[in-house]
Amino acid sequence: QAPTGFSGTGYRTTVHLKWDGYTAFQPVGYNIYRSTVSNNFGAPVRRIGAYTDYTDYGLNASTNYFYKISAFDAAGNESALSNQIIVATNSNNYLTIASLDLLVPIYTGGMDAAEPNQI
Repeated sequence: QAPTGFSGTGYRTTVHLKWDGYTAFQPVGYNIYRSTVSNNFGAPVRRIGAYTDYTDYGLNASTNYFYKISAFDAAGNESALSNQIIVATNSNNYLTIASLDLLVPIYTGGMDAAEPNQI
């Protein structure tokens, strides 16, 4: 059985991936597979803990990336690979700090006692 609910959102040089928690066995982590060629995956580019999302950094802008994931357990058993998804990075300019794309929300309301005290 493969992980399900796999999707991604592309930004300038990052891709945020998310998926449903794996249920066929108790995973201790997930393998992230990435390629710029459809269905041409080698070894995982990342092995992460038992989280249901991951942000892939340091990518090229305006590029299509193909992804698959698999779950693995403490004994090293690996699930089947998920369906392939394609996620495109874009060429939008964001505030960049330490090579990370950040979308910064700006609060434009008042700051008196009747308004939220947050930015």
